[in-house]
Amino acid sequence: MLIVLPYINPVFAGYFIFISLLAVPLLVVEVILFLATPKAHHHHHHHHHRLRAADVWRYAYLLVPLATLYVLLPLFPVGSLFRHAPQGRTLRVVSWNVSNFGPHADTLESAVRQLLALQPDILCLQERPHTNLVAWETICARFPELPYTLRNSREDEVLNLAVLSRYPLGEPLEYYYEGSYNKSVAVDVQLPGTPITLYNVHLQTTGLSDGGREAPRTLLGQFVHYAKQRNRQALRLGEEVRQSSYPVLLCGDFNDTRTGYSYRLLCRYLHDVSPAFIGRGSYKKYLGLLKIDNVLASRHFKLASYRLIDTPTSDHKIQFCELSIAR
Repeated sequence: MLIVLPYINPVFAGYFIFISLLAVPLLVVEVILFLATPKAHHHHHHHHHRLRAADVWRYAYLLVPLATLYVLLPLFPVGSLFRHAPQGRTLRVVSWNVSNFGPHADTLESAVRQLLALQPDILCLQERPHTNLVAWETICARFPELPYTLRNSREDEVLNLAVLSRYPLGEPLEYYYEGSYNKSVAVDVQLPGTPITLYNVHLQTTGLSDGGREAPRTLLGQFVHYAKQRNRQALRLGEEVRQSSYPVLLCGDFNDTRTGYSYRLLCRYLHDVSPAFIGRGSYKKYLGLLKIDNVLASRHFKLASYRLIDTPTSDHKIQFCELSIAR
């Protein structure tokens, strides 16, 4: 099921949200079952050529983990084995769900200090505070090195986006998702020598009221309801990415695990430049086990370094990566 997940209908895939959430525990159970299933004892004089039922089950329990490893590879830092020494100038990208910066003046200041220390070329923010909490001009003024800026034009109460860049930005293309506060934005960035298309995404949150439409009451129903919405959003983004004429850099809060539909679907077109050890998540709740913030890129980009940086001002860690671009 996990292997075929990113190739099936997004709404249908929503029903399998729990399989993707439980992928690792299920894998562990399979391995234990394989080890615990006794070998069938064969008598020499007959049936030695026929597999016993116990053997069949034993091999089935082994086959499933082997097949699923393909899906679970992104949970292991295999990507970090293929880091490249940066060639020439690198692009420093920061993506962060800021959770409205707290949204107090002092938390904004400490967050800004942390971001400035990273000297980003491109800064993508999710959950930018509403302008009546922190004026947009106030945020822009803190980043004089990043003079080219954009924010989503329809100012919702929550879940707003922002991009600040050292390099000129084109006309943005905004994605507002029906019945949802979540949104994404795409914009061309004029890097020296090579324009790229940047996506700042914030896919459907689980459990956030979706703009007045009633979500199911049960927890199970809610998970499936929001997964379907998120999957449809990811499918739409995937189509856009596939047709892009420029190299693509896509970063943000996926609200989905690495075994989930949205992440897996987008990885059909882009590779992950945000490797993380299993259990080293970007979201601080749930024991910090969930890696739901990612940076994906076209093959033109090679990873030089990636790290997750903790901060007291948000429930998400800051994603920082340095990429070199193949000319």
